[in-house]
Amino acid sequence: MDTASPTVRDKSVGIRLPSIDIYRGMVMFLMLAEVMHLYELRELFNRDNTAGRIAEWIRFHTTHVEWVGCSLHDMIQPSFTFLVGVSLVFSIASRMGKGQTKVQMLVHALWRSFALVFLGIFLRSLGKPQTNFTFDDTLTQIGLGYWLLFLVAGLSTRAVVAVLLVVLVGYWGAF
Repeated sequence: MDTASPTVRDKSVGIRLPSIDIYRGMVMFLMLAEVMHLYELRELFNRDNTAGRIAEWIRFHTTHVEWVGCSLHDMIQPSFTFLVGVSLVFSIASRMGKGQTKVQMLVHALWRSFALVFLGIFLRSLGKPQTNFTFDDTLTQIGLGYWLLFLVAGLSTRAVVAVLLVVLVGYWGAF
């Protein structure tokens, strides 16, 4: 068998699912679209022609909707959270396959959580006169929840459903 074939992978590297990589790439594109100011394309086109309607669609989906409705841009944080949950299953399976204990995996999850929160705070504080301890960005939110997600991943299906119901009812009750 040809070892250069893209379907043949070294077992130590693991198997990648293209669907996860493609979804992650689309989410990264949405983040990049904001940095590139794609929403400003709308100013270049007449609202009444096809190009103007396409530019308006791009503007809508590369900015946040103000409290009513939802755009693709509003789905960046939930998408990353979803990707973390999907990827965690593969990460746990890989680590178990390498012989790591649950304690070792928990320590790694705690370290990763700390690193994500620290990185989020660091990036929010760049260029500011003081450290910005806010938790309203994607990195810190994922970091705050990652270790809890790891703990939930080790529960039975019944316990996971119970946790899900507690979170949903608690979230509803908070509002």
